[in-house]
Amino acid sequence: MTTRSTISHHARPAVRRCGSLFVLAQRLAPGLAQRLAPGLALGVALLLTAGCENDKSAGDPQDAGVDAAADARLPDAAPDAQVDPDADTTDGAVPSTWTVELDEPMAAEQADHVPYGETRLSADASGALWVAYHECVDLACQYLGLAIRHRPPQDLWSDATALSAATATFDLAVDGDGQPVVGFLDMDLWEVRVSQGIGFGQTGGTYSTQTLDATASSNADQLSMAATTQGVFLAYGNQLVINPIWLLHRSGGVWHHVTPIDGSRPGYNRSLVTGPQDDLWLSYRDGDAQKVARYDPSLDEWATQGTLDPTTELLVNGLVAATTGEVCVGGRRDHHLEVSCATDPSAGTWTPEPVGTHQTFYWTPLVEVPEGALVAVYHAWQAQQARVVWRDLAGTSWQLETAYDGPSYGLSAAVGPTGKLYISFMTCDGTNCWIRVLSRDEPFATVEPRAN
Repeated sequence: MTTRSTISHHARPAVRRCGSLFVLAQRLAPGLAQRLAPGLALGVALLLTAGCENDKSAGDPQDAGVDAAADARLPDAAPDAQVDPDADTTDGAVPSTWTVELDEPMAAEQADHVPYGETRLSADASGALWVAYHECVDLACQYLGLAIRHRPPQDLWSDATALSAATATFDLAVDGDGQPVVGFLDMDLWEVRVSQGIGFGQTGGTYSTQTLDATASSNADQLSMAATTQGVFLAYGNQLVINPIWLLHRSGGVWHHVTPIDGSRPGYNRSLVTGPQDDLWLSYRDGDAQKVARYDPSLDEWATQGTLDPTTELLVNGLVAATTGEVCVGGRRDHHLEVSCATDPSAGTWTPEPVGTHQTFYWTPLVEVPEGALVAVYHAWQAQQARVVWRDLAGTSWQLETAYDGPSYGLSAAVGPTGKLYISFMTCDGTNCWIRVLSRDEPFATVEPRAN
């Protein structure tokens, strides 16, 4: 059953022509990359948006302070080809410290390349797992659907439930009742929508979908979600409107706008996270600057704001408000992993962490496990591996481990109630693509140190 609701907010233009072309270019780029040289593939995709460069009303990402070249997922200039010093030489896709939790084809229609897609993984207090992900709805993978799977504690995974036939940005949260909430940009309807799970427990439930923003056109950007004891929150920006970033709150089953924040858009991946004080932290871009801010739900105000990087060089795509009081961000700079932390983000003093030199291109989830270790999960694109780096409990050095020896795109991470780390990703073998979920069996506190 589909229900609709209307939320009053400032009117925004619904220009679709170039915004939709930009999204189409995003959809096509990865498929082209499997068939053409990366630079040529990117050029073909960007030709679709060439006519939009000087159209300031048509959704050019540059208008919102977005560096389109820096944000493109395909390397415009690949780093020097070299032997990856961290690459494992052992055979086998999954090391012994990791367990395969889910390994299923992504769609009935076979696809032989990785889509321009993502996964989002969540674990609730009962130990149930939820994974939402893009999947190809045709062989060419020009359109990305949105599907979700659920595994109750000590049970089997459900079949995939389709939530949308054409989806761009999305995120997943689990509310206080253990029900999934999925926010997404529906590319068929050009709307920001949310699907609410109802009646899920040890058995299956249903989803009710409603519209949150019917004026989003193709320009809703970098949607992110988080849950506190006061309800579920959803943040997103708009490529046509530099300010503000909208923040929505669901309480009592009703979504409503709360105080927005000036900025062009949230950061990549999961940029809205729950903090140790039942508060929210947001990483976002304000013009060229990368910033972080703290939102106090009890006061409906942004209580702390600070600048992380005044330039567009650092693409932030991971955020943790740690129990130690630190706020840490992860991302990439010049195709390399970077993690920085601050005890007082408002002061603008961030300390780069010694994570080592790790080449990466896709987004990097960042989480904190109960032992206190800070964990980053990234895709080593030269070696084609999913890897985990973590800061030891002394906070002095970082360790490295391979989680999966193979293509691993759209990485997401979640921590279960017992402290177990889960990761999700998509992988392809040239014939078909799969959605996979792995878990790490060994607590990080017991791992022997290994130099980067």
